[in-house]
Amino acid sequence: MTAEVRDEDPVSALLDASDRAAALIVGSRGQGLSGVILGSVSLTVAARVHCPVVGVRGGAPAATGER
Repeated sequence: MTAEVRDEDPVSALLDASDRAAALIVGSRGQGLSGVILGSVSLTVAARVHCPVVGVRGGAPAATGER
């Protein structure tokens, strides 16, 4: 796994990275209707990417075991 900080728009950076990636993992901020499944960047990337894409959404906080 690698991480990069790039000075370009997210869609361009992710599409460029997809040329040499085994897979891209993208998340969702869950804002607005498009955030119900994925964010707008994730949706755009998923439609044009050159490798498999995994979309990850945040869920409910883990249970602490307290009652």
